[in-house]
Amino acid sequence: MALESISIRNLRNLVEIHLRPQQGINLIVGTNGSGKTSLLEAIYILGRGRSFRESKSRAVIMKGKPWYEVTGQIRDSGISTRIGIRRSAREITVRMNGTSVRKLSTLAKQLPIHIITPRSHELLEAGAGVRRRFIEWGVFHVEHGYQRLSSRYHRALTQRNAALKNQQDIHALWDEEIIELAGSIDRIRRGYVEELSRYLEEEMQHLLDGQQVRLEWRRGWDAEQDLGESLDRNRSADLSRGFTHAGPHRADLVVRLEGELSRQWASRGQQKLIVCGLFLAQTRLIRERTGKRPVILMDDLAAELDREHRERMLDRLRVNDSQVFITATDAGIFSNRVSDVMFHVEHGAMVPDGV
Repeated sequence: MALESISIRNLRNLVEIHLRPQQGINLIVGTNGSGKTSLLEAIYILGRGRSFRESKSRAVIMKGKPWYEVTGQIRDSGISTRIGIRRSAREITVRMNGTSVRKLSTLAKQLPIHIITPRSHELLEAGAGVRRRFIEWGVFHVEHGYQRLSSRYHRALTQRNAALKNQQDIHALWDEEIIELAGSIDRIRRGYVEELSRYLEEEMQHLLDGQQVRLEWRRGWDAEQDLGESLDRNRSADLSRGFTHAGPHRADLVVRLEGELSRQWASRGQQKLIVCGLFLAQTRLIRERTGKRPVILMDDLAAELDREHRERMLDRLRVNDSQVFITATDAGIFSNRVSDVMFHVEHGAMVPDGV
């Protein structure tokens, strides 16, 4: 899978850009504020339907313009697909091969994308929801039917929570469905984490000299009880607070380095390498299970890493064989053959430069 071309209009300081990236590593060089991160943002939007920097689309639209637009041509297993997204402050339009589609998940299936930024340590340090979404994203790409299963669970959970807030006894009517769906969801997630762990172990051998990074999956309710027992035990607390305390929506992924919590014990550089390892492991798992190679975006790879570990990371990216986009303020911080093509960004404009 590769993004063969991308066109961007009215996105931040990018007035109009047309780019034909290469299959391998694409290096994007420019000073701060030149627009290189905005290019990554545009690619991310094409695959996720939203920005990784802003929750409000208005902030992404170029000042004075009514909308932004990103379109791209993807080639996967010899088949080309054209996808595009146009977004205003109030409306979003998604197209695939000229036909409107309603679900943003359609983009995600067509163009799976990971991004690593200077804030990616938040995967380890932030709340459980961030790590849950990381696992959910991976499961979504390898388990057919999981999205539907998850949607059914969250609909039932919403109904139960509404009954709890209204102090209605009918919340118990939803317990049976929640318990059944929760069991299926947890089995799929747990199996996925076990598989992910095997790929992660190999990545850590290269990135962290074999230091042990271990994943622990906490399912979201007491390990010594089934969910029905946990719901019964928490019933009074659920009624008093108006929401359900136990279930897959409370699950978490615990990441340990040499037996200690990585968010507390690991240095910032180690945290970045662990996160890189998690993303690389996930892309390899998806490739092995589906044949798709997720696109990897790396904003300021050099941040927090010395030259040796930058080179190690680049080696793993080459082995991974995904299409990669890396931003940097100076190409000189990498080895001479860091990329297959280099692009310079200046004042929102971009020109290719052979490497």
